[in-house]
Amino acid sequence: MNRLKLLLCWAFMVLSGCTSSGINTVEDRYEGYILNCINEYGLHSRSNIIDKANRVYVFYAGSNLADVFFSHGDVGDFTARSPDYEGLLYCGGVVNKDFDIYQIKYARSSKDLLRRPGFELGAVNANTCGTAKVRWYILHDGKLEYKDEKVFDCWK
Repeated sequence: MNRLKLLLCWAFMVLSGCTSSGINTVEDRYEGYILNCINEYGLHSRSNIIDKANRVYVFYAGSNLADVFFSHGDVGDFTARSPDYEGLLYCGGVVNKDFDIYQIKYARSSKDLLRRPGFELGAVNANTCGTAKVRWYILHDGKLEYKDEKVFDCWK
């Protein structure tokens, strides 16, 4: 429960514009998607898998869908794949006025923690291959640091 309170407090500080002077953060809508995923995950699981995450990737295309992927170590899209890489959590959502989450699941599981009907494709699919983009963030001590963005190579 204390971790959930800490995450909610952290989310409030980031969303209200408070930043730490130690890390250069980019205040953007994609960070809001990440925070929504963290908060929604806290409502559906008692696990602390977010504590293991140190990388976050946000995938988006021309549609109103976005995918957020949490990992430990680099997946290999922007730098070499980390030897200790571990995919942790997937979160999919619809971009409306807010980021409405329709799916949360552990990366290596077919079981959903949250699944709302009507959404079968994520932001990266056969229709968006070659146009979908990915944003890379470092997650350290509860702070997000934007690193880079590029077109996602879905054939890799």
